[in-house]
Amino acid sequence: MTTLQQDRITEVSRRVSAAENSAALRHPTHAGAIRRVLTTLQGGLHQAHAQCASVDHQSWAAYVSDLDHGLAELDIELARAAEQHTGSDRDVEDVLVVHSTALELAGWRLRVSLLSDPAADPSGVRQRLAAAEQQLQSFRSDRGSDSPAAAESLATSVQEVRGRYPSTT
Repeated sequence: MTTLQQDRITEVSRRVSAAENSAALRHPTHAGAIRRVLTTLQGGLHQAHAQCASVDHQSWAAYVSDLDHGLAELDIELARAAEQHTGSDRDVEDVLVVHSTALELAGWRLRVSLLSDPAADPSGVRQRLAAAEQQLQSFRSDRGSDSPAAAESLATSVQEVRGRYPSTT
């Protein structure tokens, strides 16, 4: 018998894996980047969902619906980037990073929503999450600048959320 937490983590993992496999098959030229980025997403979501059994059923259902929508949007934007830019690795990578980061931060936002008291956030994860969300917005607006520094800054801010939040799995 599995626990609610295990069932939920498996449910999310199955959805992300299906999106990864489907995208890699449709875009074999970019399969390596697709697998790398979505594997990172899997790991981030697994950590973010460490306390997902505490999320009420309605909130979890809404989260999963948003995840499905986000994965579908990623698929559409990935196809567009691969087609419009003759498969430019940078364009495809940017699409993957933007969408997978947004999906991961949504998972963290759900976990942070379980903290009812700001004093229950000794590691300052709310502030780190807000900073990561701001970095994502900045990266989205600067995508045309082809700046590796912007991508690195975004990755660092997401790592700050992952690395500072206590994992209880």
